[in-house]
Amino acid sequence: MYQVVSQEVADYIMSDSRTFRAVMEFADGTELSDGIAKITTQASTANKDIIAGDTISQSITAEVTGLTADISGKTFVLYFYAVNLFSELEEELIPFGRYKVTSCKQNGEKWTVEAHDGFYKSDDTYTSSLSFPATTDDVELEICNKLGILPPRYDYSQLCDEDGEAILTADGQKIYVRDSAPIKIDAPLEECTYREMLSYCVSLDGGKCAMLDREGHLIHKAWTDIDYTVTAGRADEPETDQNDIKISQISCKVDENKTLSITAIPGRAMTFTNPYMTQNLLAKAASNYLMKPYRPLSIYHRLGDPRLDILDVVTVQKADGTSYRVPLMSMSYSYDGGLSANISATGTPDSDNKGNDSSPMMRKVKKVVAAALNATEEKLKAAFQESIDYIVGNEGGYVVTKFNADNQPVATYYTDNLDIEQAKEFLLINNHGIAGGTDGIHGPINTAIDIQGRINAEQILTGILSAIVIQSLNYSEANKTGSKINLEDGTFSFGGGAMTFANNLLKLVGCAIDNGAFKVDKSGNVTMTSANITNGNINCGNGKFKVDSAGDVIANSLKSNNAEITGGNINIETDDKETSLIKLSHNEWTIEVSPLQWVLTNDNTGCKFYCQAGQLGCEKNGTTVCTINVETGSVYTDGIVYASDFLIEKNGGYISVKEGLEN
Repeated sequence: MYQVVSQEVADYIMSDSRTFRAVMEFADGTELSDGIAKITTQASTANKDIIAGDTISQSITAEVTGLTADISGKTFVLYFYAVNLFSELEEELIPFGRYKVTSCKQNGEKWTVEAHDGFYKSDDTYTSSLSFPATTDDVELEICNKLGILPPRYDYSQLCDEDGEAILTADGQKIYVRDSAPIKIDAPLEECTYREMLSYCVSLDGGKCAMLDREGHLIHKAWTDIDYTVTAGRADEPETDQNDIKISQISCKVDENKTLSITAIPGRAMTFTNPYMTQNLLAKAASNYLMKPYRPLSIYHRLGDPRLDILDVVTVQKADGTSYRVPLMSMSYSYDGGLSANISATGTPDSDNKGNDSSPMMRKVKKVVAAALNATEEKLKAAFQESIDYIVGNEGGYVVTKFNADNQPVATYYTDNLDIEQAKEFLLINNHGIAGGTDGIHGPINTAIDIQGRINAEQILTGILSAIVIQSLNYSEANKTGSKINLEDGTFSFGGGAMTFANNLLKLVGCAIDNGAFKVDKSGNVTMTSANITNGNINCGNGKFKVDSAGDVIANSLKSNNAEITGGNINIETDDKETSLIKLSHNEWTIEVSPLQWVLTNDNTGCKFYCQAGQLGCEKNGTTVCTINVETGSVYTDGIVYASDFLIEKNGGYISVKEGLEN
């Protein structure tokens, strides 16, 4: 919170009737004051949740008169000062940020000016000219220079003795020391933005956030409790969430294989990323966040106070006297001679409130579910809704992090009991994958997804299934049991080899043409007759059709209105695996079978289903949306996997997850 010098000004700001004036002081020394009619300012955190290392961006929109030219590109500092129209009051300028004009548009005598703070270009890729290793001070100064931000200002404290008396230098000067030392960084992160790099640097300083102070210097600021109450008489009734948020765990992802965490008690976790974080630095950050509850809310502050800063933590009081601790995560001021503000605090609810249907998170989940249901077929809708009701409708639960002997986290459990050894339903997440079950952490696993992409479940329900190989559980090529479809090379084998397609050959084992009389006319059309075809040669249609003594059939084309094959063998061989194919068409539907693949297409919808030797897949307008790989057993789908039940092997048989859950 900004501290004004004059107590008289402070008292006047807190009065019920105030008047303010605004001043834009440009870098070239010129000022704009009388022509400022309206100003709207906006300051907000980059994240909608409370996060260590967050960044704050500020901008303004102003309506002004008196300009003679476009001022785009110019830099100014905005000031407000209080004016008492009935008695003399000292004119004390309150700085309100340093901005650069990004847009200036004229409409008659009025100009609309838009301006942003130094973070305006901070989402560009960070490219460093430093020699590494370098300190966070070096990195921050370089970023400030590149973005046009004034040099960083760091917090200093006066050095005192054990009695609290100031320690002086030999010439009587007070001594101030830096609150936190810079951290050495070995190498810059690839493909990192200026904002992300600042976030990394500032979160190393006790989990603080990066923002620009009222004069435009980069500073580190922690969430700071101040002695300030937004009372009911000065603001509208706030719109509040139903429950407080209390962070009891803090977790920092260093890289894909390393995550640091600190837990006070199981519950609401704050997670962020920093490749330079250490356990000791995370402990300092945790002290600023753990076990400090706050209430997400929004409120219109009719008598806005220009001294409030974003990241200040204030008290908001309702008309009935109820009070809430509220961190200022978004502030929007409106100036037109008076000064009002919209302030808010956001965040997802605690883990024990996840069943609250009115929470923002649950509303978002239900919207996603509703959108998915509208695009799903009727049978899938019912199964999908059953799964959603089971998951979303669950209330309560615990989040428990398990540590090894070196106090390193090895797994996170989502359970129905705080004691994971006593839990029945659980979901386990670690760096190898996700597993879950309903019979305790030492019981059978119902679902497992590992980082190699393998999914093991009793049942999978999906609208579109993508794979390379599909095979039955009893498939054995050696024992000729089970069935297998290889969608990659176009081969398949059904019923232990009773029907196979491989190496450009379709073979029906145990099926022959015996006493299957038929007739071929000169046009090549085939109709069934009483002829006995077992041995010998048949030639007709000028050589279009031939059956030799070995039973091989050679024909340019075969046609039949009603063909029936009983007994005998069919052996189709081609001279070209790519161009030789069987094609069936009806209106927009087409089926093509070649030695490489089997394809079903619909010209109207642009959908295609294909079966290859190593893969079964679906396409939509030339884009693959689902594949099944028979060789690896992997399934890829662009949509959602649905299952009404899963079966898992147990004690030599199979049990149903659905039946187990119902019982």
